[in-house]
Amino acid sequence: GVVLTWTAAPSLGAPVTGYQLHAGSAPGLSNIAVLRLGQLGYAAADVPPGTYYVRVVGLSSQGPGEPSNELVVVIP
Repeated sequence: GVVLTWTAAPSLGAPVTGYQLHAGSAPGLSNIAVLRLGQLGYAAADVPPGTYYVRVVGLSSQGPGEPSNELVVVIP
């Protein structure tokens, strides 16, 4: 499994109300999953082997913020 945690995104005019977790099969893609989360972390069990490119986006009443730096997660 995989456990991801992050720190709160800075508020840019409106409070952060949640997060989106984007996972892709190549840099910059979100073709595997886009999950809406209300907390500062995510745990996934039974993740198939592979290389995943993951970003987090803060959400507010003004819409999505800028994505985080991309993290490469390798599951052997």
